[in-house]
Amino acid sequence: NTNPKYINSPESSFFQKRYLLYNLKSAKEAARKKNNLLICEGYMDVITLYQYGIQSIVAPLGTAFTEDQLNLAWQYSYKPTIMFDGDSAGLRASYKAAIMSLPFLTPKKFLQFVLLPNNLDPDNYLNTYSFDKLVKLLKKPIPLVKFIFKHSSNTLVLDNADDKIIFDKYLDDIVFKIKDQKVKYFYKNEFKNLFFNKLRGSNKSDNYSLSLPNPSSLIDKQILSFIAVILNHQTIREDVIRLLKNANFLDKKHHQLITYLENAKLANQTSMQIINNCKDSGYRQILNKSLENQITQLFPFASNKYNSQQAKLDIEDSVKNINTRLLNLKKINKSLDTFVSEANSLNWDELQKINQEIQSGEEKD
Repeated sequence: NTNPKYINSPESSFFQKRYLLYNLKSAKEAARKKNNLLICEGYMDVITLYQYGIQSIVAPLGTAFTEDQLNLAWQYSYKPTIMFDGDSAGLRASYKAAIMSLPFLTPKKFLQFVLLPNNLDPDNYLNTYSFDKLVKLLKKPIPLVKFIFKHSSNTLVLDNADDKIIFDKYLDDIVFKIKDQKVKYFYKNEFKNLFFNKLRGSNKSDNYSLSLPNPSSLIDKQILSFIAVILNHQTIREDVIRLLKNANFLDKKHHQLITYLENAKLANQTSMQIINNCKDSGYRQILNKSLENQITQLFPFASNKYNSQQAKLDIEDSVKNINTRLLNLKKINKSLDTFVSEANSLNWDELQKINQEIQSGEEKD
C-alpha cells in the first residue's frame, strides 16, 4: 500500500515527452564539448550521476525511448551511450533501442551500450561497487553490432542446421533495415564474421592438456590422496581402482591414469617400482605428486602406515560424498542458470515482439 516513487504526467499539446530528454538543457554543452552523451533510464539515475560529476547525461521523460529522442541525442553526440538498468526490462529496452536505431545510422550517427550487471540500476551499482568501477564500465562501451549479436545469438542454441538458418535469416533482416549503404556493407560483414566465429568456437573439440593438474582445490588433493592409497596399500589396489573407475569427478588425465594402473601388473610392486616402471612422464608427475607430505597430512589414509582396510572404508565414504556434492552442485547450477537466463536475458519470442512493436510504431507514424 505504498505510494509510487513518482508519477509520470500524461502528454498534452503543450508537453510532448516523446520529443524531449530530461536534463538536456544542462547536459548539451558538456555533451558537445566531449562528444559524448549518456542516456539512462530514469530521472533519478540522471540526478544521482550528475551529483557524481557526470554532466553529459539525460533520460527519457518517463516513456519508452523513441526515435525522436534518439535523433535529438545525435544532435549533441555522434555516438551516444545507452545505459539502462541491468534488469530484464532494461535489457529489453536497450535491445529495442538498438534495433530501432538501424534505419537512421550514417557514418556520422552511431550508438553504443553499457550493461549494468546483476539487475542493478546506477544507484544500486554505486552502492554495491564504486564510482571508479562505474567509470571503468563507461570507458568500455559495447559497439552496436556486438550488442545486437550477443543478445540475439543467445536466444537460440545454434546446434543444428535449422536454428543456424533461422538466425542467419534474422541477421539478414536486421541488416536490411539499415538504409545507409556504407554502414550496411560493414555491419553485414561484421555480423557474418561474428556468426562464423561463434559457430567455429562452438564446434571446437575440447583439447585436453596433458600437463600436470595444479592441485589448488580440495577435490584435486583428494584425487591425489586416492592415487597415493593405490601406491601405498597393495592389498586394496584393485578395490580402489574399481571405485575410481566408477566415480563421476575424474578429469580426462586422471581417468587415463587410473585406466593405466588398472592394466598394469601392480600386484607385487612397491610404490617406487610403479613410478619407475611408468613410461609416461605426465603420469609419473602425478604419481610423485600424490606421495608429497601435504597429501598425507591432509588425508592420513594415504599414508603407508595407515590401516589398509580402514583406508578402503574411508575412500568409499569420500568417493560417495564427492559424487553426491557434485550432483547437488549441478542441480543448483542448472536452477541458477535457468533463473538468470529468464531474469535478465532475451529469448527468441522477445526478439520477434520487439520487431513487431517497432514496425507497429512506424506504421502509426
